[in-house]
Amino acid sequence: MAADPMDAGQQPPVPRDLKRVSVDDPLSAQYWADRFEISQDRLKQAVDAAGADVDAIVRWLDNNR
Repeated sequence: MAADPMDAGQQPPVPRDLKRVSVDDPLSAQYWADRFEISQDRLKQAVDAAGADVDAIVRWLDNNR
């Protein structure tokens, strides 16, 4: 049985598209939540409000901390 890469406290893999956030992919959502130092729920809230563009999410988070 293969080991889960998240079991050993490892970081999630870097998403292919670093300009857009996907909250539908659990590993991508975890990557972005870790990167922004927010919960996945907060990440989903940011994506719902600002869209999937990373720059738009950063602006939204800066204005809504």
